[in-house]
Amino acid sequence: MRRTRGLESPLSWDQIITIVLHPLLAAYFYMVVSVLLYGTLMFWPVVVVHAACSLVLLASWLLIELVDPSVEGGMPCLCLDEDVRHFRHWCMICRKQVPGFDHHCSWLNTCIGSRNYAFFYTLACFGTVVYLMQTVVSVLVLVLWPSRDRREEFFGSNTAFLVAHIIFICISGFLSSLFVSLWGFHTYLVYKGKGTFLWVSVQHELAFNQPSPSMGGGVEERHRRIHEDVERRRDMERKDWAQRQKSRQAKEKARQSRGEGKAYHQAPSEDAEIELREREIHKVEGSV
Repeated sequence: MRRTRGLESPLSWDQIITIVLHPLLAAYFYMVVSVLLYGTLMFWPVVVVHAACSLVLLASWLLIELVDPSVEGGMPCLCLDEDVRHFRHWCMICRKQVPGFDHHCSWLNTCIGSRNYAFFYTLACFGTVVYLMQTVVSVLVLVLWPSRDRREEFFGSNTAFLVAHIIFICISGFLSSLFVSLWGFHTYLVYKGKGTFLWVSVQHELAFNQPSPSMGGGVEERHRRIHEDVERRRDMERKDWAQRQKSRQAKEKARQSRGEGKAYHQAPSEDAEIELREREIHKVEGSV
């Protein structure tokens, strides 16, 4: 079944974990900050900056989830090269062609393409800020503001608070490291003007085929020609598929006109057409 948006059913398990985990971590962080930092000089700067970055993070997430990346138009990311923005790739999970295909994100359960890449990069930037801030402030709360009496007053037990807070620091630190890696990698791609899919393809070509940059205009030129060839083969496969459909329908009508009863082959359903197209495109991609 063709997927149009990230929030469309069925949701992936990675997406469900994201939807549940992030609000829980934010709620715990605000609870700790409001209890242990209220009245200090750090309280309002931490709350205002974290809340502003969280709102941008939430808006970016919603825009990614609600935008159909396969539709032309919208607000394409101008940070990518023009050939990357117009490069189209068939996503086997969403069952659609995505202009400027970067990758399919299981945590968002949607494709990232030229139409929503700017929102994705914004999410990576502000997610880095939010989780680094949560981690650093939580460590400072534990080290610089012990406040044992206030902990026991609001949390009942200082030991329970320490266990919960250390678990929170570990989770936030792990997520912040993932966001830093994501932001750093995509900052590098933006600097190069390339997308994830094309970059990974070039690295695969370098690792296994070991092409010489001096032959055929270099790696990127050879890679561009490869994908042009893939697109031509896809067009040929689609035209061939359409011709077979017309031929099958013509035979069916001829059989019915001769009064030979019900045709032996019924027209394929939409799902069958999609499955056939996927198998053909997969065959083409495997031959390149």
